[in-house]
Amino acid sequence: MEPVATPLLHETAPAMEGADPLSSAAVNSVSPAPAKRVRFRALWLALGCLCLVLGTIGIVLPILPTTPLYLATLFCFAKGSQRLHSWFLGTKLYKKHLESYVKKEGMLMKTKLSIIGSVTLIMGIAFVLMANVLVGRIVLAVVWVGHLVYFFGFVKTLPAK
Repeated sequence: MEPVATPLLHETAPAMEGADPLSSAAVNSVSPAPAKRVRFRALWLALGCLCLVLGTIGIVLPILPTTPLYLATLFCFAKGSQRLHSWFLGTKLYKKHLESYVKKEGMLMKTKLSIIGSVTLIMGIAFVLMANVLVGRIVLAVVWVGHLVYFFGFVKTLPAK
């Protein structure tokens, strides 16, 4: 029996011998259910909005790290909506905090110090609260040193404008 050429299946899979080419098993094996895609898009959009709000709050509240939250926003919007992703790339927030980093140019010293300051504050609080947990303190210290090495050793420092 020859493969059946239908608009849904002719490019992606040959028809199963003796099976109806438009049966639910044949169609579902070719593409995921649209309802599932819609749910995932909604989840990505919700996560992106949450990260955007928290990152924006982090501009004035040093306990929230702005740059990682904006990177998460960028990722979530890219997964959820091309239109929101494009909008976010055009915002002043993105251009000020992430554009140079994403383009692999580097970061301003002020941005690096802001990130390290936030990380140090958060990890310092956790370090104090883990007074009786030696392994937790060691892990926090290693991660903190890793941040310092990464930001000051691998990320290029851009001159101030």
